[in-house]
Amino acid sequence: MQAPALISLKFFELFNGLVSYGKEADMAKKKKSFPNLFKRLFKVKKKNRKSFTLTLILILAIFLFLSYGLYSRMTIIDTQPPKSRQDDREVAVLYFINNIGEDARSIAQENDLYASVMIAQAILESNHGTSKLGSEPNYNLFGIKGNYKGNSASFQTWEDDGKGNTYKINAAFRKYPSYKESLEDYADILSKNLYADARKSNTTNYQEATQALTGRYATDTSYNAKLNRLIKLYHLTDYDQPINPYKPGQVYNVYRMAYTDIQTLKSDNNWAKGQLTN
Repeated sequence: MQAPALISLKFFELFNGLVSYGKEADMAKKKKSFPNLFKRLFKVKKKNRKSFTLTLILILAIFLFLSYGLYSRMTIIDTQPPKSRQDDREVAVLYFINNIGEDARSIAQENDLYASVMIAQAILESNHGTSKLGSEPNYNLFGIKGNYKGNSASFQTWEDDGKGNTYKINAAFRKYPSYKESLEDYADILSKNLYADARKSNTTNYQEATQALTGRYATDTSYNAKLNRLIKLYHLTDYDQPINPYKPGQVYNVYRMAYTDIQTLKSDNNWAKGQLTN
């Protein structure tokens, strides 16, 4: 039996005992007092017994209501999927990270890069895969212009004439068949000497890599701070580790920010997908 129910039962038994005692006393019309313990606690006079009984009923009702409410809340919290108290945007970000995380991990390891930085940039540049350029059918996560194997998509963008004056133009952006090709193309771009300071072999941590990208990959002076915040918030450094560094058969589960079996990850991902389609 659950603790709240057990406590409620004990109080109910005590209450019945008190009410029965009151009825017997009225029927017998005997001047009996409560046992010494209750006499000391309550000091109830006979003429006030009815009021006392009503008070006990009210107290018991409140206690039962609060006990049931607490138990129900505990049950909901324990059985609900992870992160279900987060808003829709939070769930969407986690769903996006799960979709690209393992590809980013393997591609980054092959190219001397930080997967955490790669994922953070993808979140920031594509609004976690929800921008027109970053979502299906374009899959351009990093806003890279030009064409990919002859495929491109045209979007309006702001340009600067070098004198501080901005204007709109239609520009061609690379169009990819999936997120994986977008990640691979990004890694190829960062292999150029311009971004050498962002590589793992030339840095001691991801903060140095994000600093190296600021002013080069993006002109935003707070670019590194934005990336660092995302990396810390979503524990993205876990993707900088070798694939499955713990127990065999386990994968990194971004929804729980821990390693779980593949079935748990699939279940959590299906839950997140359901949240986003409702």
